[in-house]
Amino acid sequence: MVLQVHDELLFEVPENEAIEYAHWLKEYMPTIVEFGGIKFPVEVGVGDSWYEAMNNVIKDKKELNVKKEKTRRKRVGNTC
Repeated sequence: MVLQVHDELLFEVPENEAIEYAHWLKEYMPTIVEFGGIKFPVEVGVGDSWYEAMNNVIKDKKELNVKKEKTRRKRVGNTC
C-alpha cells in the first residue's frame, strides 16, 4: 500500500499482476467489515496514476480497459 486518504487506498503492484490483484481486491475488501449483514460497496480501478485508476473502475470481471503502455508498475486504487 502506497497511500491512504480518507476512504481511499492506493497500491502499487507489478503491471503483470495489476488486473488480477484488482479483481481480488474488489472481491476481498467488502468481506473485511460487515455491519448487520450489510457489506460496504467497493470500487477498484487500475491505471498509471491515481487519477487514471479512479477513471478506469472495474464494473465486473470482464470489464477493464487498461492502456497497454510500457510502464513497469500500475497503481490499483480502492474506494470503500
